[in-house]
Amino acid sequence: MPSFNYIDKHPQWTKTGDWYTSTNELVPQNLKVIDQYIAPGKDHIASICSGGDFPIMMIHLTKQSMHVVDHAKKSMVWAMLKVILLEQLGAERCRKLLTGPWEDFDAAAKPLLTLLPGDIASCYYNATTSYSDKGWSGIVSVWEQLNLNDLAAAVHHLHKITFIHGDFNLDLVPPEGGFDAAYVSNMCGHQNRDRVMPDMEDTINKVKIGAPLLGACCSNNPRIKSLCPYLAYVRVT
Repeated sequence: MPSFNYIDKHPQWTKTGDWYTSTNELVPQNLKVIDQYIAPGKDHIASICSGGDFPIMMIHLTKQSMHVVDHAKKSMVWAMLKVILLEQLGAERCRKLLTGPWEDFDAAAKPLLTLLPGDIASCYYNATTSYSDKGWSGIVSVWEQLNLNDLAAAVHHLHKITFIHGDFNLDLVPPEGGFDAAYVSNMCGHQNRDRVMPDMEDTINKVKIGAPLLGACCSNNPRIKSLCPYLAYVRVT
């Protein structure tokens, strides 16, 4: 059985679009941000799931827990499969699988679907039919850029992940004092289940003062300041 936990906050609801088998953001820039602002280590991290790539990039820097949230179960199936394959195969073999032919991955992934919650497993689909960099070619592109040593380190920390199906601002409960870091991706450009854009004030309140927020935030918000040109911010109040 996989070592991660899964909590479904809203079993009857899932976003039908805007899901990704892979991240649609620039990997080198985000890796620079992670190395600079997360590398010292954080006790508790929150992250948008997307295709699971960025949570995997950060998990070896997490001391206690990582809450990985998404409103799309079609995103979580890919993240969970990547985590299980990394656990089972190790870093080198897993990266080889995720940068090789689609057919090899498909053959390895399908038997693992029985390990996933049924509603998640049912969202698995042929990534070659997905579009642009968000399908199999996107996965290959991301995993070709991942550091093998970081992936090897991640193997020992994957049990710290809790996947949460729900909305980041509506369903994520921070630890006392807030999270020590959060990866929010482009969440603020997507509607939640109430069909409203996530409130940046709520997002900022999820992290501690001084904690980094990675991703596309609202740079003119007085409670956060820009850290670098790579979409990184820190809560100042």
